Amino acid sequence: MAAVALGPISMPSRTAASASVLSFPDAMSSSQLILRRSFRINALHVSGRVIAAAYQVTLITPEAERVVHVSKDECILDAAEREGVLLPHSCRSGACSTCVGLLKSGSLNQDEQSFLDEAQLQAGFALMCASYPTSDCVIETHQEEKFY
Repeated sequence: MAAVALGPISMPSRTAASASVLSFPDAMSSSQLILRRSFRINALHVSGRVIAAAYQVTLITPEAERVVHVSKDECILDAAEREGVLLPHSCRSGACSTCVGLLKSGSLNQDEQSFLDEAQLQAGFALMCASYPTSDCVIETHQEEKFY
């Protein structure tokens, strides 16, 4: 009879799962095979519970570079505040430029914002209060002065 031991699972990074079977010298029977599984799932942990798959968003602020974990249905501003990163903001609805940042890499869903025009979006500008990651991202924050 084969035994499987389960221990704590760490979930800090991108979604991936793998399983492999290890065999031993011929003297061991097939029931002595060990099944080894390793999982790496990018997940958002709140109070010790996994609540949703998340993306890593690196925020380059004037003070430091910070990585926040943002679920696909959470705006970057809310996630940053939850993780103790203070960003400038005003309307919280995508109708002003106070929270504007510059997307350096990655992709965002910005369908909820109404302030930026197509040229500004193509230039990489993003409103943190109305931007939802669709991949891991790097964003320079505090870009309102460069915006105008």
